[in-house]
Amino acid sequence: RGNFDMRVREEQTPSVDIPVGSRYKLQVVKNGEIKQESGWSKNVITNNGMNIVTSAFWNRYCQVGSGSTPPIFTDVALVSKLADANNTSAPTGSIDVDNRYLVGQKTFSFLAGAAAGNISEVGVGRSASGDLFSRALVVDSGGSPTSITVLSDEDLIVVWEVWMKQPTTDFTGAIGGNNYTIRAARVDATVPAASQFGSYWNWAEYIFELDESNGAANAYTGAIGTITGYPSGTRSGCSGSGVANAGYVADSHERTAVVTFSTAQANFDIKSFSWVFGPTFWQVEFENVIPKTAVQTLKFGVKLSWSRDSGPA
Repeated sequence: RGNFDMRVREEQTPSVDIPVGSRYKLQVVKNGEIKQESGWSKNVITNNGMNIVTSAFWNRYCQVGSGSTPPIFTDVALVSKLADANNTSAPTGSIDVDNRYLVGQKTFSFLAGAAAGNISEVGVGRSASGDLFSRALVVDSGGSPTSITVLSDEDLIVVWEVWMKQPTTDFTGAIGGNNYTIRAARVDATVPAASQFGSYWNWAEYIFELDESNGAANAYTGAIGTITGYPSGTRSGCSGSGVANAGYVADSHERTAVVTFSTAQANFDIKSFSWVFGPTFWQVEFENVIPKTAVQTLKFGVKLSWSRDSGPA
């Protein structure tokens, strides 16, 4: 069994930490025309938010309010909520190639009268009240806190983005004397390669959980590819009951899973593996192949951690 710890630890295990951040922009719209627009407001991802990214619909609701208190990590709600909007759709994925970010964008619409008032704070989270993933003050084009006035006959649109920093370097180590290299995969893709990673692309829920759909974890006979590709050679996939996600431990900001290749799967000399964590793709190559036959099962462990990120400049 190989356990690949993807977080930097004092014992120098090979690791990857995925920095996560988000930001907001508000628009006041009347008769299809933008009457006012705020600047992009980088937010504080709350302590609560660092935990709820492991749960369903962690970005389902947007809340706006009139509070002016600067956001802090311990916030769980707006200071003075005025309105909320619900959007169950997954964010639309894109790639910021220059800054090497995976970006998801989602729009929340408050129809005329729903958010009338002076709006100075905004948040996204799991419920209509509280349970925030992140909170921010509304800012002007220069980045200074401000308020934006919404009249009773005007719509309010909140554009929200969340991003993950994509690693471009390799992470190396050894298990049982067998050296390995971990590398990101498919970093320029906003959808997975169906033949290699099933059909999984998930910003909506469980973004730090190993997917159980077909092709979410694979063994290969060939070497890993570049950060825009995936391993080569003969492939054998594992899914369903072969994927076991460990329960999330609050405040740990890390997730582990074990993939079990059965006696009917991956019966060849295994050189590399690939797997999916939410919208991120990974691959690992061994210096020495791992032989497997039809009388053996193979357990492959993976681990991913996340932290806060300030985002692109």
